Amino acid sequence: MQIDIGTGVSYNQNQWIISDDGMTYRPGYLVGGRAAPGCGLAGETTPLNGECAVVTDAPSNMETGHIAGGGSTNEALLPPDWKPSPGSPLVSVFRRLSVAAGVAVMAVAATVLLGGWVLGNPGLQSLTPGLPKMMANTSLGLLLSGASLLLWNVAPGGRWSVRVARWLGVVAASLGTATLAEYSTGVDLHIDQLLFRDFSAGATYPGRPSPQTSVALAFTGVSLLLLGGTRLWTVWTAQILGLAVGFIALVATIGYVYQSLPFYAVTTYTGMALPTVFGFLAVSSGIICARPDRGLAALPASPMAGGMLVRRLLPAIIIIPVVLGGLRAWGERAGLFTNEFGLALEATVYIVAVALPLWVFAGTLQRTEAERQAANRALEDYSVRIQAAEQKYRGLYDSIKDGIVYTDITGKFLNCNQAYSDMLGYSEEELRGLTYKEITPAKWEAMENEIVGDHITRRGYSDEYEKEYIRKDGAVFPISLRAWLVRDKDGQAVGMWGIVRDITLRKHAEEAIVTLNEELKQRAVELEASNKELEAFSYSVSHDLRSPLRSMAGFSQALLEDYGARLDEQGRGYLARIQASSDLMGRLIDDLLELSRVTRAGMRPEPIDLSALALAALAEIQKAQPQRRVEYAVAPGLMVQGDSRLIHLLMENLLENAWKFTAKAASPRIEVGVADRDGTRAYFVRDNGAGFDMAYAGKLFLPFQRLHKATEFPGTGIGLATVQRIVQRHGGRVWGEGETGRGATFYFTLSHSIKQG
Repeated sequence: MQIDIGTGVSYNQNQWIISDDGMTYRPGYLVGGRAAPGCGLAGETTPLNGECAVVTDAPSNMETGHIAGGGSTNEALLPPDWKPSPGSPLVSVFRRLSVAAGVAVMAVAATVLLGGWVLGNPGLQSLTPGLPKMMANTSLGLLLSGASLLLWNVAPGGRWSVRVARWLGVVAASLGTATLAEYSTGVDLHIDQLLFRDFSAGATYPGRPSPQTSVALAFTGVSLLLLGGTRLWTVWTAQILGLAVGFIALVATIGYVYQSLPFYAVTTYTGMALPTVFGFLAVSSGIICARPDRGLAALPASPMAGGMLVRRLLPAIIIIPVVLGGLRAWGERAGLFTNEFGLALEATVYIVAVALPLWVFAGTLQRTEAERQAANRALEDYSVRIQAAEQKYRGLYDSIKDGIVYTDITGKFLNCNQAYSDMLGYSEEELRGLTYKEITPAKWEAMENEIVGDHITRRGYSDEYEKEYIRKDGAVFPISLRAWLVRDKDGQAVGMWGIVRDITLRKHAEEAIVTLNEELKQRAVELEASNKELEAFSYSVSHDLRSPLRSMAGFSQALLEDYGARLDEQGRGYLARIQASSDLMGRLIDDLLELSRVTRAGMRPEPIDLSALALAALAEIQKAQPQRRVEYAVAPGLMVQGDSRLIHLLMENLLENAWKFTAKAASPRIEVGVADRDGTRAYFVRDNGAGFDMAYAGKLFLPFQRLHKATEFPGTGIGLATVQRIVQRHGGRVWGEGETGRGATFYFTLSHSIKQG
């Protein structure tokens, strides 16, 4: 459960609450703010940590309320140590004193009842001959009171022990009340000698306790009846009655010390006996100490300065005057000193006896005050740092573009950032009156209930899932959501955090992608049809066009062989030109088919030694033209990844191109290597041949585009186009650099990742 202190800081219910004014509040109290679910307007109470919270606008408006086992909310402004916590050492000491008091009362009462009355020993009845004696009914009443006090301390939560303790108190109160009725009405109820007959000479009311004893016994019984009550007024009433019993016994004690009969007896026989005085002093102390965290006992049991003052000075204020007065009266009766000297001696000793503990306490209080001021300064600094941290957190919280929201376990909104409010069109205050189910279309309810039950509640979080929200204006839009469960210190689920993202744009993009995929499928169908047409064309080129070419070449050769002697030089020249054109057309068809196969062929990527491949290609070219001598240099260790057949064709075309264009160079040279170009590893083939004008570099890789005359450097114009297709299929690029008459260099790059196809 979280507590929100208005403009202050929220903490768990079992922690101290520090507000922005630097004040510290007790757990379970609320001042000037909002409490956990269930709190209402001023005067309403909500149980928090066994106490009661009252919502007010300012400390001056604090009203009083309480619950079972709780405290008054007008104590909320007091420091946390004003009342001792139930587990504090002082509380334990007071409760042990209460137990000891109960044992002492039972011991005194049992001794008098058994030894004095059962065994008939008069000395145990009055301790001193000639003084009032403890009656049997008084002994029984104190014995029952001591037993009740022990039950309240030893077994306070047991149902049977509570009932027995209360009935024992009722019996004790009944004995005292009945005796008072006898005194007030003059009617003998025959209860005074019910247990034992009293044969004391001169007794006005044989066996009857004195009026002071009867009042004290009645007060004791009622006090024990109320002692275990859960409401604050019952505890206060019980302790006030217990204090009254102690006062009656203290007055009797003073009477005995000063030998003043009216203080302890109406007559010699009807006075309060010394054992009775001891018993009531003990039972009074036990009643007050039994509930040290509440009521009258909360002050002496407090660890603060007030509690220290009461514990140190109250015993001295009560005991020292009684003892000094008694000693003075004894000395004067014994003739040891005069009345004036005794009075001066009593005053002197009293001043010293009271001033000494007061001085010690003042020093302790001085140190405590210094520590308190230091703690306040530290608290102020801590409060400032908390406020700064809260501002930073809130700034970060509101600056996040995704919506962040916190709900209770029922789904009611408790907090959200600005992005979440903007997303829905509600203010944060408006959202606090809603649940997430109210802004979710009904069609998502079953799915979300399953996610909350099977994922969030069971494992503490959900995977990202999608649903829809309803804006304040009624518009429905898609969102993605992740949620986390929040538990309290006892492991109970108390709320959920959620991170929400508006995915409207993403959904539009997905729809566009679906549309594009459909278009691509259609394009793929069309491309497949085009490929089939291209295959048909390739078949036609390969078979249908080659037949007439072969006929042209064959018949022209036959004509030259059979009728060459009949033709003049010009006629034979025409036939030679027909044959050359037929050969060129054949090579052109072969190159076009090769280009088509490069475009359509499947690829099997594998590591390739480019250096070895280049050397093998150069050796084949040299073998085909043994009359030429060309110097070449191939860099060793050039490894690439690609389709070996296509890479072989790539190098063959580039090297044949370089070999061809170095035909007119005085010292032809070809070089194969690798270079870094703009941070990319680029392989190259360089020659010192004819070169080209860079103004026409854009035409190098177009089919049938030639930068030199066919009569100067023969060819079909397909080779470099084939090179470009191979490089593109390997995910790279190719380009050329050259200068007319000073050679050319062709660079190409290859991708490291080639898909098999």
